[in-house]
Amino acid sequence: MPQLESRGVTVAETAAMPEGFYCTTTRRIVIISPYPAGLLPLIHEMTARCYDVLVFHNENDPVLAVLQADLFLLDRTMGLPLETFRLRQPADVLVLVPNGDRSPERKGEPVQEWPAEPRSVLARMEAIFGEKSPVNQCDPYQLRVKDLVLDLRRMTVHRGDDKIELTKTEFDLLRVLLEADGAVRTRQDFMELVWGDEYFGGSNYVDVHVKSLRQKLGDDSRSPRYIATVRGVGYRLAD
Repeated sequence: MPQLESRGVTVAETAAMPEGFYCTTTRRIVIISPYPAGLLPLIHEMTARCYDVLVFHNENDPVLAVLQADLFLLDRTMGLPLETFRLRQPADVLVLVPNGDRSPERKGEPVQEWPAEPRSVLARMEAIFGEKSPVNQCDPYQLRVKDLVLDLRRMTVHRGDDKIELTKTEFDLLRVLLEADGAVRTRQDFMELVWGDEYFGGSNYVDVHVKSLRQKLGDDSRSPRYIATVRGVGYRLAD
């Protein structure tokens, strides 16, 4: 079955998805709502666009204390303020409010009116993701090499403020290189760590994907900035 490499798919891409495709990467969205049935059109749109959606009725659910998420969507449209909810890990927040009520903005919380066109809510979410700085020197979910930042939770790569669009395979290749901390990764290492039991190609398959990764990074194999070739063995981070 063909795969859809996703980072949260755009509206236009969703409409054009061929039947049989599925998502291989995603963002996790946690919805906290006393009446999630009222959000079904939005939930449907989120899942169609490759978001991993979890729904909780109670903001005091103990699972929320340890749950990692990219965004918490707080439903205050039913008149329940959810004032006691406090994030216990870094994440974005978006508050759904009744039409005409913008009061949470006074507390610095980004808001979105509901009911609304689901795609307008998704656009607001994507704007929040875009506003978040990709670099946090203390974030254990980020790996860095020179001016590149890999966010393991969001599965994104940035060079400064610029996002570099990679497929999941390319992202995993770069992740494996960074996790080696300068050591050489053999082609067999890549086959096992990136593809695992799903790998059926020859070692040149690794070279093809590394070449594509280099092109997207603007790297030159003859004078590498990021990925150095160890002839007859594999690859390592460039000096």
